[in-house]
Parts: sequence; C-alpha cells; structure tokens
Amino acid sequence: MRHYARLKLDMRRDKGSPCGTHPEVSAMHVELVTTRELAKRLCVTPETVRAWARRGLIPSIRVSPKVVRYDPGAVIRALRNGVPDAS
Repeated sequence: MRHYARLKLDMRRDKGSPCGTHPEVSAMHVELVTTRELAKRLCVTPETVRAWARRGLIPSIRVSPKVVRYDPGAVIRALRNGVPDAS
C-alpha cells in the first residue's frame, strides 16, 4: 500500500487529522505566524521583522521560496537573549 493511501485511510479514521493516532506527532504542534502577524505582536513594521530575519537576529522558517513563517516563542526568546542590556 502506498504512503498516500495509508494517509488517506488515516484521515478518514481520525476525522481529518492524519496524525491523530500518533501522540508524539500531535504534541509537536507549534504556532507559526506570518510576517505581518509577528510585526503586529511586536509593535514593529513587517519590514523590521524581515530585516531582523535577514540579519539572523530572529529565527524564521521558509515554507516555500516566497513564504516565510515565524514561531513567536522562539522569536521572543531570540530577542531577549540577543539584545544587550540597556544599562
């Protein structure tokens, strides 16, 4: 049986969730947000978010050549650890 066929069967059995029977896979759920959503949360512009990602200040996930997503928790941790103390 092909992988695709098994996935299709799993989706029917689990009502749309292909990994519903695998707790270790479903526990890996991470919220990913767009550049615009992250910018809004951080009160900066989307251009600033893109610049930080290009400079390696924040982690980004390239989903496709034109699509980038961010894990807000990882971004906040990176900003907290990478920003020098103001004093």
